[in-house]
Amino acid sequence: MKLSKYIVTSSYNDKVLLFSTLSRTIIALPIKYKEYIEKKADLTLIFNESETSYLVKHNFLVDKNQNETEEVLKGFKEYQKKQDSDVYELQITPSANCQLGCDYCGQKHTKQKIEPFNEAKILSHIEKRINTLGSKYLSVQWYGAEPLTAMTSIRSISSKISEFCKQNSVTYMSNIITNGVLLTEPVFFELTAMNVTRFQITIDGNKNEHDKRRFLKNGGGSFDRIFSNLLSICKSTFLTQMFIL
Repeated sequence: MKLSKYIVTSSYNDKVLLFSTLSRTIIALPIKYKEYIEKKADLTLIFNESETSYLVKHNFLVDKNQNETEEVLKGFKEYQKKQDSDVYELQITPSANCQLGCDYCGQKHTKQKIEPFNEAKILSHIEKRINTLGSKYLSVQWYGAEPLTAMTSIRSISSKISEFCKQNSVTYMSNIITNGVLLTEPVFFELTAMNVTRFQITIDGNKNEHDKRRFLKNGGGSFDRIFSNLLSICKSTFLTQMFIL
């Protein structure tokens, strides 16, 4: 058996956290196991039969000869076949950067953003899928790291998608998952003008608890800025869908 390649690990206090992106399951192990995990040791030699069975069931451990990438791609293709062909859904990550240094985040942030030639590839992919499926609706989710660190890319891609959808009688809608730091009132209204109709913002409890976990990379808190943005937006418009998690 081997540790799945689709595992995200993080340390928290005296624990090492493992998150299976395949089963969406998280486990906390004593910090002493961190060394074994980093060395990709055979964990079946550490855990008993019952524990090993649990790790296999929830995709933490897989057979050493298993081609996980091939199975994930196969599963994705099967998933696509089952989807309603009238609606094509796509998630776009315009930036790998983020202002926050959340202690539980498993992502590695860089300043990389979508290059123009990749924007062209995204549009080509959308055109191909829409034409193949005969979809009448296109739903895009802007995701990250933090998507609002790449507003230039969102503007550019949105404009091209909107034009394509208009020319082909396809209804275009989109949503965004953001930390809210850059979601000022002007940015909010610019996004709504680009067919972003749903906003999902994460707040981890009250100010004290939130700032302990979702702090800026310079060490400062993020709660006041996010909350101020949301208050400003709420006072300026009537919202029907803003999810604060």
